[in-house]
Amino acid sequence: MLLSATILMTSCDNDDHATDSRSPEFGTLTLTPSTVSPGDSVTASVSYNYPGKHIYSNVYNLTITGNTSEGTYTNTVSWKVVDPTKSTPTQKFAAPDTPGTYNVTFRASQINYSSGGPNGELYGSANSVSATLRVVNGK
Repeated sequence: MLLSATILMTSCDNDDHATDSRSPEFGTLTLTPSTVSPGDSVTASVSYNYPGKHIYSNVYNLTITGNTSEGTYTNTVSWKVVDPTKSTPTQKFAAPDTPGTYNVTFRASQINYSSGGPNGELYGSANSVSATLRVVNGK
């Protein structure tokens, strides 16, 4: 007696599983305005290439660094967002008091998955994005 069997194999992307988590992928960091006077308010907005999946919370960090006539400047603004895939990351901050060119870097840390992440991990990481801020006198 000859038996034949058909094996049906399917391929699934991890995004198809309801319990798989995935870290966000950030696209660009936009500073509005990108040229300011010392102490002016700046809004940093980040776009997503992919917002992530099944994420409970993120801690975001916005780091402003630059070399000025007064030395090295570094300032970090951190904030936590619950259910971060519902909106794009946005944060206001005050421009440095010293004129110069500054690098502003956004990153997500402590990405807390609401369900098991890749390889069962509970926390993930994501890429960082950067933009340039110019601080000038008399703007």
